[in-house]
Amino acid sequence: MRRTSYLVLLLAAGILAQGCMPKPQMIKLEPTVRPGQVAAGTSKTLGLEVTDARADQKLGIIGDPNFTVVDAVTVGDSAGTIYKELAGALARHGFEVKRIAEFEDPSLRVEIRQLKHESVKRPMSFEMNSSVVLQANAKNGDSYFNREYWINRSQATGGPLTLEESSAVVNGMVSDALTDMLADKQLLEVLQR
Repeated sequence: MRRTSYLVLLLAAGILAQGCMPKPQMIKLEPTVRPGQVAAGTSKTLGLEVTDARADQKLGIIGDPNFTVVDAVTVGDSAGTIYKELAGALARHGFEVKRIAEFEDPSLRVEIRQLKHESVKRPMSFEMNSSVVLQANAKNGDSYFNREYWINRSQATGGPLTLEESSAVVNGMVSDALTDMLADKQLLEVLQR
């Protein structure tokens, strides 16, 4: 009887421990270009292309107090999501947006160069480090403009980030990078010529 009680207790502890294990964080990109930050365009057709140059969808790792780590990854079509948001923002500001295959000059090519996000255990807290790098290449006739838009965030937190918190951080950074890009006067000047 005593042995059965011990086995039941051991089994219950194992089940509870599994329920508390961190799960991989699957983050869907849902960026937003903030209105009022985007300079007004002209009534001009623009070719747009967005590509994801990352080797894989992994953003980084999320740790827990027991030093167990799980992956944080993006899910879905990251490039397609950013394309839709950029196309909508550019259209709201006077550009008629087409895919580059349909219209090549002027054009804006955006490349997702880096998306990183991690939350790891440190001696007295957790440390969150995240970064986004988007590359913009604008072309209009003989005029070219290339720039990387970097957003970095680091902060100490009391515990590991939840999926909702991680999604908010990653989407906030991508939104900031896109907003900075479309508020860049030099970029818009090339596209509006």
